[in-house]
Amino acid sequence: MGVVQGSVRRARYWAAVMVLCAGAVPVVLSSSASAAVAPIVIGVVCSCTGPEASSTATGPPTFEAWADYVNARGGVDGHRVKVISKDDATNPATSTSEVQTLVSQDHIVGLIDDSIVDSAWATYIQKQHVPVLGGNLSNATFYTNPDFFPEGTTQNFLSDQIVLEAKKAGATNLAVLYCAEAVACQEAVPPIKSTGEKDGVPLVYSAAISASAPSYAAPCLAAKQAGATSMNVADASQIVEAVADSCKQQGYNPIPLGIGGSVGRSWATTPGLNNAIATQNDIPFFVSSTPATKTLAAALEKYEPSVVSSPNYGEAVTNSWVSGLLIQAAAKAAGVTAATTVASKTLTRGLYALHGATLDGMAPPLTFHSGKANSVNCFFYMRVKDGSFTTPYGNKASCVNS
Repeated sequence: MGVVQGSVRRARYWAAVMVLCAGAVPVVLSSSASAAVAPIVIGVVCSCTGPEASSTATGPPTFEAWADYVNARGGVDGHRVKVISKDDATNPATSTSEVQTLVSQDHIVGLIDDSIVDSAWATYIQKQHVPVLGGNLSNATFYTNPDFFPEGTTQNFLSDQIVLEAKKAGATNLAVLYCAEAVACQEAVPPIKSTGEKDGVPLVYSAAISASAPSYAAPCLAAKQAGATSMNVADASQIVEAVADSCKQQGYNPIPLGIGGSVGRSWATTPGLNNAIATQNDIPFFVSSTPATKTLAAALEKYEPSVVSSPNYGEAVTNSWVSGLLIQAAAKAAGVTAATTVASKTLTRGLYALHGATLDGMAPPLTFHSGKANSVNCFFYMRVKDGSFTTPYGNKASCVNS
């Protein structure tokens, strides 16, 4: 799926309508007046082509839908949002160059990170003091770099999530297959092993798998021989589905365990993933019963309908939308008005002012600390049951001890 690049429709200045209070007469700003208000420029960098694309590519267009939705309603506290999206093709050098361009030439005041190679430029963005406001949370940067502000659960609690899923599903042990293309995938295995041993759900098999493998029969059979009763595949959603198909063909049906962007819409119709249990960084992508999720769905239908119809519709959608909500919350907390010059430090100040923010129930409680790396230890459960997605423990976040 292509990434929309700084479109012409976002370059137009618009006439914003502001309703001062319920029942008040709306005041329409002229285009010349709105033109005098500087936009909030946000960059997006995404690994939208490459082995993990099925779990990332829906992120940037969703974020742009958020910007369109907000701009149509007067912007963020009177400021139009301008989005500039880049695809790093999962190349660290390309990713670094794009981020440097976004900072030095496009003068972004915030960055959305949908890249799986962000470690290549994490130190650079920290030196520039440009806040990274959410995105794809699969990397360690979000809980080790103080200039990264996660909008949902961070990966340092991945092992707790996987083991808790296995226990809730009644599994006695687990296997982990992880992507061979990213170091972050391999780094997750030792913590899962340690947590599993401590909590009585031992890791009995683990192996790296390639996105280009013609079949996953061999690791499925190896996990089966090891007696694994549950399995987590730490990879893109399409790879998870391919592994599930391969295992089922071998007569092996472990309880599937999932996390974050590894879950996609197609899980519901993949036979090998029936009864899967997973955790999500933010409210599960299929929830449509709350006012906030209804707003998300309506905005996508209007501005980015291709995302709605995508077979890869998954948590990347929610993560990106919630990242936009985080920008709005930070601006509000910082006291931004139409007269405010919004800089990176403005958003950062607003982020530090947030305490337990759930962003209309879309995120787990978020609190950020000045000068410290941030982590989030709460998440949302979901389950696949007979072709449907469910939230067996409700739409509120569960937490583990930090």
